[in-house]
Amino acid sequence: MSQASVEQVPVRWGRRRLIGAAVVMALAVVTLLWLGPRSHADHGEIVETFDVPSSRWFGLSGMTAQVRGTLSFEGDCPVLVPEEAGEGILVFPWAVGVTYADGQRAVVHRITGGVYAVEGQFVDAAGGWDEPFPGSEWQPACEGSTQEANIYVNDWP
Repeated sequence: MSQASVEQVPVRWGRRRLIGAAVVMALAVVTLLWLGPRSHADHGEIVETFDVPSSRWFGLSGMTAQVRGTLSFEGDCPVLVPEEAGEGILVFPWAVGVTYADGQRAVVHRITGGVYAVEGQFVDAAGGWDEPFPGSEWQPACEGSTQEANIYVNDWP
C-alpha cells in the first residue's frame, strides 16, 4: 500500500488580484464612512457635530464594571448621572457628539453612526471608573469640567 503524497502549491497573488483586493477594501471603507451618523428616527437629521471625549477601544479587552445611569451634558461634555454613585464624564469608544434637528443631543459612534445614548436616555454598558487619588496628576476628560471621575465605556452602541 502506498501513501498518497500531498504537494504544496505556492499561492501567488498576481497584480490583478492585489488591485482587486485593494479596490474591495477601499469600497468597504467608503461604505463605512457613508453609513456614518446621518439621522435618528425620533429626532430627525443631524444638524451639528461636536467633539466629545473618545477612546480608541477595539473591543478586545477592557474594564467590565457596570456603567448605569442617565446621559446628561455639561456644556458639550457627556456626563453619566447614575442612580447610586457619583457623576462622571462618559468616554465612549470612537465617539462624536451630535445635535439633531429637534435640538436633542446624543453621542454616536463616529464611523457606524450607532447611537450610544440620547440626552436623558438610560445608559447600561460595561466599563470602569478613573478617579483621582492623592498625589496623582489626574485630569478630567473634558477640559474645565467639575466632574471628579472619567467613566470609560467598553461597549458598542
